[in-house]
Amino acid sequence: MRKGRERQGQYTMTLVNPAFMEGVHGVQVIQQIIPFRISKIKLTFNQDSVLMTTSNILRFNLYEPPVSPVMWTSKTVQIDNDVFSTDDVTNFMKENSHFCKSKGKWSICKLEGAVFESDQQRGPANMGPARRVAEHQFVIVTGTEGEGGITATLQQLSVYIANLFVLTSDTIAPIIKDKDLTDNVANEYNLIILGGPTENS
Repeated sequence: MRKGRERQGQYTMTLVNPAFMEGVHGVQVIQQIIPFRISKIKLTFNQDSVLMTTSNILRFNLYEPPVSPVMWTSKTVQIDNDVFSTDDVTNFMKENSHFCKSKGKWSICKLEGAVFESDQQRGPANMGPARRVAEHQFVIVTGTEGEGGITATLQQLSVYIANLFVLTSDTIAPIIKDKDLTDNVANEYNLIILGGPTENS
């Protein structure tokens, strides 16, 4: 059942960090080509089609807004110079997919097994800012492999940071030593790691 009128008109979505917005006009940016630079999607909604012109966008998602619906499955979608039929869009909406850009061409990419983040690329899990680490359960990991007084300094710093979380946000910040960090904890928790590779095992 439709809620409100079908979306029509022209809009421009502008953003610097995709982590700060959940999406508008049925479009959610997931990843930028160059992180923390201005990214834009110019959207033109017509009765049977949607035209998108992108700038600095690597990956995005479509969803059906609860108010002023787009009715994606009844429209063809053109992203820059690449056109997707109503069947393409219908399958996209049914499956867990994104639109992705590679070598200047847009395609539908599956989320299963997808890796967004790398040493050269930021994705939803590491877009920042740093305070986002505390939006999920987290632990402070302190290095124990440092020479001289480095280990003691890191331990003092970890206690200081944990106390700051308690004082400023009533948040308990567990502290563990690097040698006690298990794969299960590393996979389930965000990590604030104190010290570099030479101080952590």
